Formats: sequence, structure tokens, C-alpha cells
Amino acid sequence: MNRPDLLRTIAAKTPMPEDEIEPMIDEFLSSVVCALSEGRRVEFRGFGAFFSRDYESAQRRNPKTGQTVAVTSRRKVVLRASRLLLSRLRSHRPPSARRFEV
Repeated sequence: MNRPDLLRTIAAKTPMPEDEIEPMIDEFLSSVVCALSEGRRVEFRGFGAFFSRDYESAQRRNPKTGQTVAVTSRRKVVLRASRLLLSRLRSHRPPSARRFEV
């Protein structure tokens, strides 16, 4: 699912038009990005938790050429899926018509 798909899905399930939904999604995503960039954890019960993890610079090896490469330090975003999300994915059940139950 991409951003336009999300807009259409929410607009189809609510009385709000897409042009009113889009600024809310923008603000939501901006808030999540801001929290993650500050190193805070973002948790959505029943879905999972996003957090950032810092990795230090290191020497790695290119597996194809065997050449040593310097990898700079970086920050990655990690999603730890909730048990509810994992169980739904494992059972391959389509999402119910009701909202997520927490």
C-alpha cells in the first residue's frame, strides 16, 4: 500500500474527502519522523513499535570482490511487530471489517 492507496482507503471508509485527510496524514507522518529523529520510540498498540538504532562505523568486506570497505556510522529505523500483527500475518486471515481490537 502506498500513500495514494491509503488516502483512498480512508476516504472510502469515512465521510471526509481526500483533501481533508491528506494534511492529517502529513502531520501524522511528520510527528512520527520527528520523534524517531529525536531517538524516541513510537508505539502503536496492536501494530508494533518503531525505534531508531545507531550503528557505529566499521570495516566490512565486499563479498563479491573481497575488498575491504569502510562503512560510516548510521541510524536505522526498526519496526518490532506486535504479537497481534504477527499472529494475523501467520494465520493469513484478512483483516476484519471492524477496527483493530487491542
